[in-house]
Amino acid sequence: MQSNLKGGSPEFDNFKEEVNRKINGLTKDWWDKVDVHLHGGIYRGQVEYGIIDGDGEEDISKIVTLTAIIGYSYLNAVADGGRVINYIDTMHNKFLPSSFRFPLEDGLFNRRKFINFIDILLKHAEKTEIYRSSLDIDVDGATLKHQLSDAKDRWDRVDNDDGTVRWVLKEGYNRNLAQVPNVLPGFNVKLYEDPKAVLMSVAGPDMSGYGTIVESVQMLSEKRHFINLVILLKEFVTKAYQFEDETLDYKEMDYQVALKVVEEDIDKEFFDKYIYEQVQPGVLLLTPEALEQVNDVFITILDGQPVRPSPPLDQAKACDFLNDWVDDARSREDTEIALIESLLNLVKEYRLPDKYHAFYTPIIISHMILYEKQQVFKAKIYKKIYSQLRNFRNVSKEIIAEHYQEIVQLISELWAIMYAWHSLYRRIYKKHILESREKIFEQGHIKFDQKIKTIELGFWTQYLVLRFETTEYKDDLDLSPDPTTFKKIFARVEILKKN
Repeated sequence: MQSNLKGGSPEFDNFKEEVNRKINGLTKDWWDKVDVHLHGGIYRGQVEYGIIDGDGEEDISKIVTLTAIIGYSYLNAVADGGRVINYIDTMHNKFLPSSFRFPLEDGLFNRRKFINFIDILLKHAEKTEIYRSSLDIDVDGATLKHQLSDAKDRWDRVDNDDGTVRWVLKEGYNRNLAQVPNVLPGFNVKLYEDPKAVLMSVAGPDMSGYGTIVESVQMLSEKRHFINLVILLKEFVTKAYQFEDETLDYKEMDYQVALKVVEEDIDKEFFDKYIYEQVQPGVLLLTPEALEQVNDVFITILDGQPVRPSPPLDQAKACDFLNDWVDDARSREDTEIALIESLLNLVKEYRLPDKYHAFYTPIIISHMILYEKQQVFKAKIYKKIYSQLRNFRNVSKEIIAEHYQEIVQLISELWAIMYAWHSLYRRIYKKHILESREKIFEQGHIKFDQKIKTIELGFWTQYLVLRFETTEYKDDLDLSPDPTTFKKIFARVEILKKN
């Protein structure tokens, strides 16, 4: 292999400086990670291997290696199929090693910044020694540097009126050059008629050998392939810049990123509700915010209006069934307060009443009311899912995103009602369960969490089937007008199915 000699840190530092002037958001830590993973080194106190081993005697160009890595991701994206605009996302999000990927902006990938980065990289690639050595001439001011013995026979110096110098091929030389196939004026290496096809065969996913990124990068770093790679990537960048601004600048979340983002969201939703500490066997301690949600369910259980165990009580309205427990010694308001205070004690256990007028009977009735509230609230969520169904293609992506968040919030509110029901069920029936079956309650939090996830999966499954007739994400799905939000929903279904 003809090595990509010379051009160590100075040329790479110049490249970094230009990138940082033209592209914001690339931190020193990001650059350090890229730098180390090119040829190896120490990153955050750990020894990391690079794509290419840079410990030998040769001074390997980081610009060449990085260009070859970009080339590797491009060739694999081409093999993956799709339109040219899809190559950008596939290159970055699927085939580019994670150490070289751009920082996401609000969880989204910026296409234009990535193309700008490649464009700057290619300009510096043309300044590397391996690229310059392929030229017939290398102009340094007004001096013609000899790359081939017959360079002076090929080129004439022309002094312009403004004092600058340009070099042109001597008259008649083109005819001679035509006898050498695929050698363009100015180059001393063969340029492939179809560089994409040739490079795919020698460094693409179907290359001989193991087809690893290391083998591909080594192959693309050879002089004869590197020149053609730069030309191929410049063609790709040119085509990318021809896309309309709304296409190149549209920030669409990649599905793999959506999976990660949604998984983090689901984890956060769990830890927003629970402190991983058991109050009783099978009962996880609730966070203050989650406890407030559950308490609100009990406080409003009677008629949907807050009935708090503190003044003023004159605005409270109770369900008529409580009249059967009002007597001369206890007013209706006292009865309401006693019931709610008992419900709010999440560790208080009850017994099944032996007669209708026993105090525990309102507890049983409250449990039935909570079951009914669950069903009513589920219907509310399904109604929200069906809303905007007929014209969802015609609304803005902001409305789609807002609609998604509203459903997520409603599911969170349903959780509080279901948790209140689940908690009350345990407190009512635990004393009546045989000891041999008490282990059912010891796994109560696990079963409840699984139940919640199953119900949520049902909601999102209905959402996707109504709109796309499938719950399986595919790249060719039409996810307009808001691909990012719809990818999150597909990701949520995939994650819930696994759990």
